[in-house]
Amino acid sequence: MTKKILSTWALALFFCGGANQANAAFYLRPVVQVSALANNTHADADLGLGGGLAWGGVFGRNQRFDTGCEITSTRFKGDFSVPTAWAWDGPSQKEVAWKKIPATCQASSALATFRYSFTTKNEKIRPFFGMAAGFTHLRISSPVRGVDHGGCWTVGIGGGVSYQLGRLTSVDLGYRYVFSNLSGGDFLQAYGYNFRYNANFLTLALTQRFGRGGR
Repeated sequence: MTKKILSTWALALFFCGGANQANAAFYLRPVVQVSALANNTHADADLGLGGGLAWGGVFGRNQRFDTGCEITSTRFKGDFSVPTAWAWDGPSQKEVAWKKIPATCQASSALATFRYSFTTKNEKIRPFFGMAAGFTHLRISSPVRGVDHGGCWTVGIGGGVSYQLGRLTSVDLGYRYVFSNLSGGDFLQAYGYNFRYNANFLTLALTQRFGRGGR
């Protein structure tokens, strides 16, 4: 798992190399987020609440490019499926029945991020498109099954709008869809639960830049 997290940091540092260019600045971005598990018939969880911190560099004409890294953690609470019956499907067994038990899932992510901002006639408003990729650690706890741990590679895509509060400060409202390389069966075989970590995120962030000036 450590190697996977270090791989994420290496990718983020590669992106951050652009922050040394002219018209560049570094930023800090605390984030709060509300999330819902998506496309998941084997989990009935409430909205997840979480937050984190992003940092990196902005560069390019009008500081349109934004690259860096992000650490976030989100907590989901609800009912998650566990298998109760199996049947043979060729050379392997396949789950055929489940029951839902109350559990809590903590999803902690380390991501490399990229954002492109668009300019508008109103200099204070800038729509943006973003991508993220990295590793997510999942911790599931239940009074029935105790505590289990797992992990998966995750990719996120989304966008939003940034509103300039001052020369170096902006507030960002965004949306991100995150999907993983886990299938339900993969997670089931290793940890006894049957769900895939795909989620919708609504984020609110405050970006503070430090460097060679504003946009």
